[in-house]
Amino acid sequence: MYPKVASIELTNKCNIKCLHCYGDFNSSLNNFISLNDAKKILYELKNLGVNIIELTGGEITTYPYLKEIITYALKLEFEQIGLLTNGIYISEEIMNTIILNKSKIFIQIDLHSLNDEYLKWFTKTSNSLNKIKNNIYILAKNKVNMRVATIVTPKNLDEIEEIADWVYNLGIKSFGISPVIELGRAKNMNKNLYLNDNEYIQLDILLDKINKKYPKFLSLIEFGQLKNSNCGCISSHVVISATGEIKMCTMDNMKYFNSNLGNAIKQNIKNIYDINSKYINDIFKLESPKLNSEECKECKYRYFCNGCLLRGFIKAKELKNNCKWYKNKVSQIIKEQLRIEEFQR
Repeated sequence: MYPKVASIELTNKCNIKCLHCYGDFNSSLNNFISLNDAKKILYELKNLGVNIIELTGGEITTYPYLKEIITYALKLEFEQIGLLTNGIYISEEIMNTIILNKSKIFIQIDLHSLNDEYLKWFTKTSNSLNKIKNNIYILAKNKVNMRVATIVTPKNLDEIEEIADWVYNLGIKSFGISPVIELGRAKNMNKNLYLNDNEYIQLDILLDKINKKYPKFLSLIEFGQLKNSNCGCISSHVVISATGEIKMCTMDNMKYFNSNLGNAIKQNIKNIYDINSKYINDIFKLESPKLNSEECKECKYRYFCNGCLLRGFIKAKELKNNCKWYKNKVSQIIKEQLRIEEFQR
C-alpha cells in the first residue's frame, strides 16, 4: 500500500509566529531540505505512484530553492502541485511561475482577518494585511486555482462573513474555515483562541448563511463525518518533515510518540513503506475515535479527538489504559510502533 498524496515540509522556518501554529515554526528555525534531496524525494514519490504534491513549511517562500522545486515537480508531471503560504511575501519570480503554470498549480493563502491590528496580534507581525490582499488579488485576477483559509477565534468571529464576501467577490472558488486546535503553540496559549459553546453555535449560523449565499464555496473539515475509517494518514497521504522524517500527518510535531517511520532523505521511500507495511495496513484499517462510538460516547475528551487519529493517540498517552478506544480498537502492531507510554522527546 503506497500513498497517492504527499506533503513535503521544505523548511521549518517561518516569517511570522501565529498563535495557533501546530509546529511552533518561527524565523529562528532554519532546517530545510537541500535542492538535491528535495529532487530525490520528488522523484521517488513519482515512481511510487503519488499524483498530488503539496509543498509546505514552515513558510515555503522562505525556502531558497522554491522556483527550482516547483519547476522540477512540473517536469515530473504530477497531476497537481499544491503550495501553502501565508501570502505575505511572494516574489515576482515565484508569482510568474505560478501564473504561467496555473493549470497544474493550486495555492492556499491564509487570510485570518481584514483588520491589520488583529493580524498583528494573531501573527506577531505588523503591516501584513495589504501585502496578503495584494497577492491574493494578483492570483485571482490571473485566475489561479486557489483557496483562501481562515482560522476562527472569538476575536475574528464577527468578520467571517465579511472575509467570505471579499474572497467570493474576487472570483475565488474556495474558502476554508477551521477553529483553533489545541496542539503545538496553541496548547500553551490562553483560552481566547478557542470558541466556547455559544460561539460555535454562532459560527454554525454564520456558515449556514454563507453556504446559502455562495453554494459550494465553503471548505470545511467535518470531524466525525469521514466516509472511510480515518483520514488516510500515512496510508494514502505521506508527510515528510523539513529534516526528512516520514511522520503521521501535517499536524504531527513528532514530540508526542514514536511516529517517525524513517527518513526520506537517507532512505528509499518505497523501502520505508515496504518495511512498515503491516503497521501501515493496520493504520489504514483503524477506525478513528468518533463522537458516538461505543468507546468514546461517554468520554469528556471526545470533541478533542473526534475523527483524528493523531489527537486520539495524544489523548490516549495522557489517559493510558483509561482510553477505551486505544485499548479496544488499536492493534498491537500500532501500539508497539508508537510506544506512547514510554516515548519522550
